[in-house]
Amino acid sequence: MNTPRTTRAFTLAELIVAIVITALLAGVTTTIVSNIIASRDAARSLEMSMRRAQHAVDAIASDLPSIVRSGDLFFTRLQIISSGVTPADRDELLFISR
Repeated sequence: MNTPRTTRAFTLAELIVAIVITALLAGVTTTIVSNIIASRDAARSLEMSMRRAQHAVDAIASDLPSIVRSGDLFFTRLQIISSGVTPADRDELLFISR
């Protein structure tokens, strides 16, 4: 007497499809997380640049009253001169007052 086996199992094709789907989901998730981290780092860098720029503007604003001899700013000239294109280069500020 032969009794048929009735074991239930996954076929090789089903396992391969499951592995491929899992790999695709992992790849998409990794890409999304990587983009989020890069965006966060760029935002932090921009925020630090803005803070440094605001600090420089505040320092210039506090120094200007001590430079100007009179309250009349009609003859006062301000020129910003770019020193270069790399971040290590610094710009110059030329302030002329009579």
